[in-house]
Amino acid sequence: MEKNNNQYIWSVKNPYGHDVILKEDTYNSHIIADHSKADADFRKKMADTIPQIVKCPSYIIKDKEHDDRYQYIAAAKIPIDNNKSKIKLITTIIETNRNPHEVVTWIAKRGFDINEGDVVYDANKNILR
Repeated sequence: MEKNNNQYIWSVKNPYGHDVILKEDTYNSHIIADHSKADADFRKKMADTIPQIVKCPSYIIKDKEHDDRYQYIAAAKIPIDNNKSKIKLITTIIETNRNPHEVVTWIAKRGFDINEGDVVYDANKNILR
């Protein structure tokens, strides 16, 4: 991931046209450091997919516990060992009580795990297998 001079790693526009940023401190101290090594390593593998999920989520859901947070949800292909990938359902939590809006964290949902070889249609590639 690439950082800029404003102490955030990236900035994208969400479907409503609002700027959403990932702060360097949030990434390092919360998204990565607050978790086990295995979970942190997997979150790092997901990191490159998060800006695209924020720009073009499948769903945006109001967070039930925090009035100023929304869950951006989409399936994404995540690289795993040996040049293989898994498709995971990823929820990215966005806080909207400031401008720009900020990424709080992201989570791969358990129970949604598809092997890439099982996919017969990928809308991102427009390939029918």
